[in-house]
Amino acid sequence: MRRFLRLAGAGALACSLLGTAEAIAVLSSSGLRYESPALELLAQVLRYGALGALFGILLGRLRREIPIANAGRWIFALGLFVMAGWWVHSALLQNIGLLEPVSLVWSAGILAVALAVLFLANKVKDAHLPKGTLALILFALPIASLSFGTDSGTRRGPAPARPGLGDITLVVIDTLRADHLSCYGYSTRSGEPTSPVMDAVANRGMLFPVVHAQAPWTRPSMASLHTGLYPSAHKVNRIRDRIPRSATTLAERLHGQGYRTGAFSANAQVSPTFGFAQGFDFFWLSSERPLVRFTMWGEIGQKLDKRVLRRNPQAGRDSAALVTDEIVEWVGPADPRPTFTYVQYIDPHGPYDPPEWLLSSERPDIRTHLAQAKNFQHADPFPFGQRPEVNPAVRDQVVDLYDGEIRYVDRELGRLLAHLEATGRLDPGDWLVVTSDHGEEFFEHRQWGHGHSLFEEQLHVPLLVTGPGISPGSTAAHPVSLLDLHPTLSAWAGAPCGDEVAGVDLAPVLAGGKLKNPLPLYAERLLAHPMRSIRQGEDKLIEMPDLDNAGAPLLLHFNLGENGREMLRVPVPAGSAPLDRTDPAFEAPPLLVKALGGMREIATRFSLEGEATILGADVLQALEEMGYVGGEGGRLLDHD
Repeated sequence: MRRFLRLAGAGALACSLLGTAEAIAVLSSSGLRYESPALELLAQVLRYGALGALFGILLGRLRREIPIANAGRWIFALGLFVMAGWWVHSALLQNIGLLEPVSLVWSAGILAVALAVLFLANKVKDAHLPKGTLALILFALPIASLSFGTDSGTRRGPAPARPGLGDITLVVIDTLRADHLSCYGYSTRSGEPTSPVMDAVANRGMLFPVVHAQAPWTRPSMASLHTGLYPSAHKVNRIRDRIPRSATTLAERLHGQGYRTGAFSANAQVSPTFGFAQGFDFFWLSSERPLVRFTMWGEIGQKLDKRVLRRNPQAGRDSAALVTDEIVEWVGPADPRPTFTYVQYIDPHGPYDPPEWLLSSERPDIRTHLAQAKNFQHADPFPFGQRPEVNPAVRDQVVDLYDGEIRYVDRELGRLLAHLEATGRLDPGDWLVVTSDHGEEFFEHRQWGHGHSLFEEQLHVPLLVTGPGISPGSTAAHPVSLLDLHPTLSAWAGAPCGDEVAGVDLAPVLAGGKLKNPLPLYAERLLAHPMRSIRQGEDKLIEMPDLDNAGAPLLLHFNLGENGREMLRVPVPAGSAPLDRTDPAFEAPPLLVKALGGMREIATRFSLEGEATILGADVLQALEEMGYVGGEGGRLLDHD
């Protein structure tokens, strides 16, 4: 019995060392906030220690004469091989099979390292560790982990705040089309308003009729807002891209002026993983989990949940109510510093699941159709992708769900604003901005969702602003871009950007005037089928690859005053037949083509060196639930 206890102790010590090393690596590199890092690391040590004790006992039964010290070394080497192999194949070789040559090479290299460690350990003369070493590991290292801190974002202290700076609240409502808000003239089939709270915000401040996002999906669009740069410059355009550390974010500018900065995101696209924590004192992410969720132990548990138990432990963690609860807990009157609060609600992003009481009729049954729709979710772009026509009744059902989600997030926005007012964070001298990252398509161009085109339904987002000097119920004089918010909010904080960003300060517009030399609205979709668009007044030009002509540029021109839905007048051909190029949309005005080329050059100004990140299992699961990752192997779709 005593021998088995000693074997269990040796195994526990070996695996505790591995678990501690893994936990410290996660703590120091993930950029996430942990409530109690010391306790979570201690739990990690105990968890792996218990597993190692079991391995020690099993090894003792298999090889009864094995020395205790040798058992510990073998368990450590085996654990090192399994853990290192898991992380390499999970994080670096996500789309590569275990038996493919590159995987086999990596596995052989990891095995060689593990054997080398075992060999060196056997060369150590004194194989017996001092008494109390296990206890030291179990208790000293978790205490030392406190040095890693409890949140992500800015590590240096903020500068002293300038007097008279107002609080700034920036609310981004994910996937919100401007033309589905009551204040933008939308009317539901039932006649109920979708956005009474946002309508009230518009009545208290300024409504911007035409605002374009710089990309049709979240990460590049929000990277433009946070950096003030076009996607060509900030380089955040694919599924693994992150905001470069060389970028100066909006939160960093405000933090440098003495602002207390906090971010609350229900969308895994806007997270520390992708660089959005730069400049924030506090970053809450709805998909954050305890430390164990970012370890090998946690990833194995997640796969069991998903593939064996068929459970989704993430369900319900991104609701607007949960986000509001977290903000209410953080925002308060106690701290005298001005506060910058960034909010990213994910409602009404799909899958649409509003509360029953917010639906204007019985919950529509659209699951079967949407399951079929996944087969062409990422087909060739319009007008080349041949997709089946949708039943208008099914489309109406989808829109009903979407509108119900808008009512839900609007209600939660009202609860948030009431709290801000009660705590003095939304006084007459404070600023509020409500906007979105992109829109959503409901089969206007033979597609669902977003990310696949640059038509108005995906670029046109709402923008409502209240604050000092803004006339109640006013309307902006001309179109603006979403990236203009970066220099505008920076100027409110006393940190004007000058020529460091591509956006412009909207102060003249907010004062009731116009910008002197406004740029056209310009957007980019820099994926496998790259697209660019420009809008000047009512003229809109979209550039995309011509799939009938070896990918040469294809230009589509629409006058939005005459053809606001951006529709072709000739039928889209079926099967493999080529497009009918007699449609007026294929005749691009030369001046607009020249302007598009000019904006492409402007968009590359202040270009940064791109950076990519490793996607853990938790991030991959969150992205898969939103449609950005597909397949059992976690295939990265990049929207194409």
